[in-house]
Amino acid sequence: MLRADNVSFAYGASPVVRGVTLEVPAGGFVGLLGPNGSGKTTMLRLLAGTRQPQQGQVLLEGVPIARLGRAAVARRMAVVPQETHLAFDYRVLEVALMGRYAHLGAFEIEGPADVAVACDALAATGTLHLAERPFATLSGGEKQRVIIAATLAQLGRRTAADRARTAAEEHGILLLDEPTASLDLKYQLEIAALLGRLHDERGVAIVLSTHDLSFAAGLCRTLVLLRDGSVLASGPTSEVLTASAVADLYEIALPTAQTLQTRLPVPVPVVEKRWQPPFPANGGSRRLETTVAATVRLARTVVVFGALAVTALLLAPLVGSTTISLRRALDWTTPFAQNTDAQIFFIARLPRTLAGAFVGATLATAGVVFQGLLRNPLATPFTLGVSAGAALGAMLAITFNWSLGALAWSAVPAASLAGSLAAVGIVYALAQARHRGLSTSVLLLAGVTLNAFLSALILFVQYFANFTDTYRILRWLMGDLDVSSYETLGAALPLALAAFVVFAWIARPLNLLSLGPDSAEAHGLDVTRTQRAAFLSASLATGAAVSVGGPIGFIGIIVPHLVRLLVGADHRIVLPASALFGAAFLIGCDVMSRTLIAPVVLPVGIITALIGGPFFLWLLIRNR
Repeated sequence: MLRADNVSFAYGASPVVRGVTLEVPAGGFVGLLGPNGSGKTTMLRLLAGTRQPQQGQVLLEGVPIARLGRAAVARRMAVVPQETHLAFDYRVLEVALMGRYAHLGAFEIEGPADVAVACDALAATGTLHLAERPFATLSGGEKQRVIIAATLAQLGRRTAADRARTAAEEHGILLLDEPTASLDLKYQLEIAALLGRLHDERGVAIVLSTHDLSFAAGLCRTLVLLRDGSVLASGPTSEVLTASAVADLYEIALPTAQTLQTRLPVPVPVVEKRWQPPFPANGGSRRLETTVAATVRLARTVVVFGALAVTALLLAPLVGSTTISLRRALDWTTPFAQNTDAQIFFIARLPRTLAGAFVGATLATAGVVFQGLLRNPLATPFTLGVSAGAALGAMLAITFNWSLGALAWSAVPAASLAGSLAAVGIVYALAQARHRGLSTSVLLLAGVTLNAFLSALILFVQYFANFTDTYRILRWLMGDLDVSSYETLGAALPLALAAFVVFAWIARPLNLLSLGPDSAEAHGLDVTRTQRAAFLSASLATGAAVSVGGPIGFIGIIVPHLVRLLVGADHRIVLPASALFGAAFLIGCDVMSRTLIAPVVLPVGIITALIGGPFFLWLLIRNR
């Protein structure tokens, strides 16, 4: 079913796995046992296909796993890591539904059949009653059982036609990396009983790594002993797990190994099924009364937040230090040159309102994507240096009085957009310089470094600017909508629309990235492609927004967090909700900037900073 044929792997110049051969038959139960650094975790990653061997090959049903697509592998084989730390507060049912990723199309939403598969998996692991609980509130044993449920949902079939497959395809393979690590005895027994039942009753083939000799002796039918990346011994558990083998494996004295050997029967009650877990064998059949289909939640969210955004968009142009009449502003019988209300409405206020909606929606969604990409709820659209590049471009245009000649678009937004695109290219090149994929840690380091360097260049330009240009530079850096125009919006809109299309495509993959890159790839996600798409689209969207309104801060962190408090953590819901709420939020801030101390008009960046500063401190305290 699954075979590793003379595989070797090294991290840099350090070999980790050396010529290992092992086979997992259909319905087999194989344990990997060995000291720290013996290559157990790396061997599991090689079997899962998330690492490619530098020598030898891994075969799934006789086909090299490297030739199979990630989704095809994920439908047959699932991985349970040692620990799972979600970046956002998903519900248990949402975590289980993540296992359905490999079975769905790019824009497909889980249907009733998928929900049924996930609920069946939760029932099988005794966690159905936790379906609506936040994952972060669970105990260690409960979390591990939920992750196992997600892997069962990953291996499950939706239709009768799907289920009419070979036994090997139906039952699948489960890879577990030290599933009882950091668990107390009670939860260790629960996991042991669960794995035994999945193997015996569902025919799931299981491969697990462990340090626990008793756990391995009580559950595994076959053992592979690894030391220094090589196979020391392999075969039936009763033949392999001898005192002399334990002494050789851990390089301990034989009397000590013999003492350990006398303690191996500890999990016998689990094997003989005398001990029963504290949940029904069928997991219960409790209905999920509060479960709402993702399509319904999405439609409801769009309607509610859309109504808020439309209301803000319609009312904001009518509010200001000068009262105007909408009827008179739209009165086409009066010449425009003589219609003061129309001039205020169409020239002064409507462009600001449209720009506020555009910038708010774009920065809010870019913030969501950057937080999902970096797995950091405190990340912002300006974290990776895009705004610094845009600011430098704008500063140069102001200082040197650049002009676009006959073109209607101002040189400042054009230079700002060009600077942001240049910053995106530099960060992307640096992040990939020594990695085939896109390392988020290197990406973050490159972005912060570039941000500091470009900030120094901005100060350098400011130092040589005259008084008037310095004032214009400071006003632009505050972030405002007073220079927005229909031409500026028209030039930036195509970039933002292209980014929004990518956002729709990566919404579900961002959920999987919350599990971590290795787990996401084991679910069938092309992690590198998703990371590239997320970084480039969010950066382009940020550059487009900054070219219109300057670096207006805190939108990309306030809005996503408020939205998650209201609608949950699912990015398919959070992204459209953030776009609509971000538009309404910035429009509201712009109205405040125009009316707070009228007739003086404050830069809207001041208002968002006054709101965002305390909000950010609250987030830091909340996330400690």
